[in-house]
Amino acid sequence: MKYITMLLTLVTLSACAATWGAAHKVKFADENTFVIQYDTGLTSTSRATRLATEHCAKHNRKAVPVDAGMPGILFGIIEETYDCS
Repeated sequence: MKYITMLLTLVTLSACAATWGAAHKVKFADENTFVIQYDTGLTSTSRATRLATEHCAKHNRKAVPVDAGMPGILFGIIEETYDCS
């Protein structure tokens, strides 16, 4: 049973990375908003915050986190939304 769980975990993680080709995916970005999805096994909220900060700085604004959660049924995937204000 332990080996089956490990195998399923590895398959799930590799599927996410293979689909995106990276540890994260920017879902939306403009001068007011930055939305990012990331695999918690491959990156962290610190990196997401840094990416949002860099994006908002391009528009002379600061990134303010407004929402975070799992989008739908994507196990291990977090979506964070930032306002650029």
